Amino acid sequence: MLRLLPLFYYIFIVRGNSSPDATLCTANVCFTLHLVKVSFHVANQQCLGNGGKLVTVRDIGELGDLKSVLLLNKETYTGSGNKFWIGLRLHKGNCTISGASLHGFKWVSGVEESSYSNWKKPPRSTCIGDRCVAVENPDLKWTDISCNNKAFYVCKFLFKGMCSPLLLDGPGEISYNPPFSSRPLAQDLNLTMLPYGTIADIHCSDQTIYSVCKDLNGVLLWTNSGPFCASGKQSCRFNNGGCHHLCEENEATGVICKCRDGYALGDDKMVCSLRDYCLNSPCKHKCESTSTGFYCACPEGLELDSDKISCTDVDECLENACGDHDCLNTLGSYKCHCREGYQMINGKCEDIDECTESRCQQGCLNSEGSFSCYCLAGFGISPSGQLCEDIDECLDRNVHQCEDMCVNTLGSYICSCKQNFRLAENGITCVPDPTAESSVNCEQNKNADGCDEVQNVPHVTSLYPQSPNSTELDYSSLNTAKENIPYKTSNNTGASVPRENYLNNNLFLICVLGSAIPLFILVGLTLVIVMCRWNRSRKNSKKKIATADGYCWVSSGLEAHMNKD
Repeated sequence: MLRLLPLFYYIFIVRGNSSPDATLCTANVCFTLHLVKVSFHVANQQCLGNGGKLVTVRDIGELGDLKSVLLLNKETYTGSGNKFWIGLRLHKGNCTISGASLHGFKWVSGVEESSYSNWKKPPRSTCIGDRCVAVENPDLKWTDISCNNKAFYVCKFLFKGMCSPLLLDGPGEISYNPPFSSRPLAQDLNLTMLPYGTIADIHCSDQTIYSVCKDLNGVLLWTNSGPFCASGKQSCRFNNGGCHHLCEENEATGVICKCRDGYALGDDKMVCSLRDYCLNSPCKHKCESTSTGFYCACPEGLELDSDKISCTDVDECLENACGDHDCLNTLGSYKCHCREGYQMINGKCEDIDECTESRCQQGCLNSEGSFSCYCLAGFGISPSGQLCEDIDECLDRNVHQCEDMCVNTLGSYICSCKQNFRLAENGITCVPDPTAESSVNCEQNKNADGCDEVQNVPHVTSLYPQSPNSTELDYSSLNTAKENIPYKTSNNTGASVPRENYLNNNLFLICVLGSAIPLFILVGLTLVIVMCRWNRSRKNSKKKIATADGYCWVSSGLEAHMNKD
């Protein structure tokens, strides 16, 4: 927190189109008030162009600095409805964050984010437009408005340090050109300190001298320290005798500098500094000195107790600091414990994308704080909710449409037919197989036309690809394979399987039977012919026997002749 050090303050009013209307400086920082209403973008560019940035309000101390700057022009500060830009903005494309102290807004100066906030009401929830923050007098509460609106603004400039004003020892004039102003500032504004880099123009009656506030061997000094325009004798008539506050002069002591109430004369006997009222103060933590006294302050996470001396802890958990997550209050701070499905990232509970952790076997859908698995067609989710199990479509007649037989496969099914039938083109019904008659010759003549086609029908073992040398499914290509299955449909209306994709398991039996039947017919015909001929010869023999019995036998005499021989 920046401390106001009135010893190093200087206040001046400058009127002009491009110069500040009021300026306040401490030991290392200056603030300029600009009473011309411009958009947030223009205000930010004006501050950047002068080497500064739009004012920040990150704690109670910076809020006090801003209030001190605005009080330099009391009429403007107390005017009704006057708004002043501060450097807090929500860029287009970023969303407001409920529960966060800054609600997703960021300081355009690039300083670290802070937990301090002073919202009049929560900013509008949006992700599609630029929103900027302005404060409105006199309470200086934060309000988010369109960045195209117009308001006054305050710039902030950080410096290495300050230099004391130069002295005149006679008639002359000094003008200062600080880094943040385009117009010179006159010496007669009772300046007390000037920032690093200020250029001074000293105009005496006979010469013009230049001096710059620079770092000389680790100390900020003027390159030409004066005094200037010497008249031979110091007098209160020239530059107040070099005194910061009051100048007294007499012949005996010469010039004597004195200070106003609440200030003490420094070692140089000219500059007055604010009395340190914090010496031996009763404050338990911090003490801030003012022109009239002091006040106690507390570090971040604590608030001033009713006794205005000690500090008590602020319970951030009562302010919903962790949103919907568990909150543990600690002294001066708090801790958030994220619910399941969230993890702590940069002090905030962010959703875990479980789908990146491959928790599902097939498909995964991430949701806020959780996830769910789903399976492809032909599979059902297991009781664990993460694995996918094959569905046997053949068990349900309402699922498969096969006319004859159904064979379950991984993720689907196929239809098949009995012997001498084959699947029709629709892959469901069975029709007579015209190749069954010609297959009789296949066993005897393997080169016959059509035999190769019948014998080389591919055997379908799985409709899903598998990883090489593995029995596990290759789920990376499962979607493509599933879409190319012609017989699997999600509306249970049946399937269509090309006939060339199936194997006739009875092919060998058909060929054997086709070859044996003609042989059986030939053997039968031979037996019939043999039987017919045997019956005919038998009838002829009976006729011959019957004819011989009807005649008498007459000897030819041949027997006697033969006996004689």
